[in-house]
Amino acid sequence: MAPFEYVIANPKCHDISYEILGPDLDQGHKLQIVVEGGHWKAGRILTYGQTSQSGYTSTSECDYTLVGESVAPGWAVSDFDFVESKQVKKETPVLAQFLLSYC
Repeated sequence: MAPFEYVIANPKCHDISYEILGPDLDQGHKLQIVVEGGHWKAGRILTYGQTSQSGYTSTSECDYTLVGESVAPGWAVSDFDFVESKQVKKETPVLAQFLLSYC
């Protein structure tokens, strides 16, 4: 499977971070990550030759990945929103170029 790059943004303080889910722990890949409530996330598959924001270049010849998500106790579907590009541009114009490149 190909590694998967997440971009995680805090729209309140305009902070952004990147994580790679994948099997190559020596290259900084992680097997799981935590995204805190109130944060936005987006992601992309890193196929062969693609470079992540952290500078990692994928050597995977796969063009697919498998991502599973779990939620912790206290989570309710009513607390979940899909963020649309209009909202990103309005609320976080500074982060819009980074976040929208993953959509």
